[in-house]
Amino acid sequence: MMLQSIDYPAISIFAGRQRLQHLRAEPEYPHAGEPSDRLKSNPIARAARESLVEIRNRLDGLKLDDRFDSALAVELHKRIRVTPLVAEDAGFWRWVAIELGPDLVEFRHGRKSHAALDNFGLGPRWHSLFMRLWFRAELSFDEDSNDPYWLTVRGGSDFWASGIIRHRYSSARNLSKAFLKFAYPNSSEPQRGVWRMRRPDDPEGSGFQQLWKRLTHLHATVAYETLSVEQCTEIIERLSEDLPRDYH
Repeated sequence: MMLQSIDYPAISIFAGRQRLQHLRAEPEYPHAGEPSDRLKSNPIARAARESLVEIRNRLDGLKLDDRFDSALAVELHKRIRVTPLVAEDAGFWRWVAIELGPDLVEFRHGRKSHAALDNFGLGPRWHSLFMRLWFRAELSFDEDSNDPYWLTVRGGSDFWASGIIRHRYSSARNLSKAFLKFAYPNSSEPQRGVWRMRRPDDPEGSGFQQLWKRLTHLHATVAYETLSVEQCTEIIERLSEDLPRDYH
């Protein structure tokens, strides 16, 4: 069910920093959170809390690797169904991370110390764990497929962050879908791309990095948003013709 309420929880960066500092001082931190008394009757807050409980149950025992990110993206999108107004508000995802899911953020990004503040949404927009993974699923959702998330699980976190989410062309969903199909063609190995993500021996970067630049430059004159998946695929294939394949 799509939650339509315009009354939804959100928190500012300033208030979020103070709240997280307070939570981290508690001896039981990190832990699963609860909406405040004021928000317990809010339908979006209540649904988000119930969704995080279900997500923890589904991800229990899953190893921390690229498959964790893809699984979390799918579960977030399946269970937290919000309108574009809510989804695009970084304050909402900041609230989800700090108030409801600090344990998941710390598990994903914490190593020997706490996760960076950015991962809670207290920094650059697309560093927010829940926001970037929800949009990973939103941009790749294929409503015509029996498995609408078959593209969501393609590609690693680095590819998604550097090649899709942070680029303006990601607003063209058909381009994102075409790029995923092109870059990760093997359904049995969804993390195996046509190029290595990084090539330190090549001053121009990997094939992925070069193609990102070309897509960005072309977007200045071509409205990807008006094109079909097939048309986007033709553009990607043309732009990558002189880039050698480099399976790893």
